[in-house]
Amino acid sequence: MKMSKKVLFGFGMLSSLITVGLIVGVFYVIEPLLLENFAVGVGYNIIIDRNADDDYAYMISKLCELKKSEESKIYCVYNFFRSVSRYDYQDKINSLNFTLTNSSDCKNAVVFYCAVFKNLNISCQPNRIEGHTFATVQFDEGYCNIDQKFIDCKYLGD
Repeated sequence: MKMSKKVLFGFGMLSSLITVGLIVGVFYVIEPLLLENFAVGVGYNIIIDRNADDDYAYMISKLCELKKSEESKIYCVYNFFRSVSRYDYQDKINSLNFTLTNSSDCKNAVVFYCAVFKNLNISCQPNRIEGHTFATVQFDEGYCNIDQKFIDCKYLGD
């Protein structure tokens, strides 16, 4: 029995959807936050990649790359954002221009941080816990959790 390419493609898509469904189901049972962070990471990374080319992200990364250590670069980006941002809940993720000239919330802060850190070649991962989004930034001596209102750094060996 010979099947058409459309039917075979349909079976392939169904098989892929079932596989993804099983994987997602297993992740959901094992660790709901892991799944939420996976989805956040995928969605945010697309937006971060687009914003990394933004003129604001580029200029701020050039300003902060003058700092000697990765940790001081992280604080430079954080302090810049804190000096210009105003908190206001947003129902969507806005452009960096809007975020810096109007207002932002935790989602927009994370996109800003990760876009700038991407230009600085510093690892930045968006995270979401109980409706709050923050960034985890890694450097040689440890990591920092950052949102629009705080920075909390942990050092290896502490």
